Amino acid sequence: MRSKVTPLTRIVGKNGQARFKKMIGGAIHYFGPRGCTEREALDDYLARKDGILAGKDPKDCKGVSLEQAVNDILREKHAKQELGKLSLKHYQDHVAVSRYILATLPRTLPVESLRPHHYALLRAGIEYLSPQTQKNRLARLSSIFKRAVKLKLMKEVDDADALKAPSAAEIRNAKNDRVICR
Repeated sequence: MRSKVTPLTRIVGKNGQARFKKMIGGAIHYFGPRGCTEREALDDYLARKDGILAGKDPKDCKGVSLEQAVNDILREKHAKQELGKLSLKHYQDHVAVSRYILATLPRTLPVESLRPHHYALLRAGIEYLSPQTQKNRLARLSSIFKRAVKLKLMKEVDDADALKAPSAAEIRNAKNDRVICR
């Protein structure tokens, strides 16, 4: 009886080196280099799992991951904030939005592979907010992606209809629907 339960299957080759594999979505994926320990293979599996489930193995992609892009942008914003060119509140807003992006989308997802359904996932997470708050959050989300374009981390975001703000009429109607209690 094994004492540890791992999602990976260990394979020993003719040369005695171990490899670890797992079938995900009908395809076999290998984790860790040949001869690695089970812990190294498990770490590789956990790092790549979200990307594989999203339909693209991060190992096969040469682009910058979402996590790297967001961290680059945050480093840039932090430097501006340290120099006094950016307020602390504005920087904290960027940190909060970055955390939301990384919590919603797979961290290892290449930035260039972002598609409309990824933006729709981001939009779906804020649908419960009021239209004015949605507008503010969507503006912050868009600014992160526009900055990534300026840093040449990704191509132009032209198919992000899900990141468009609610209409002015929708915001106005939501304000009128609120009941003011005194």
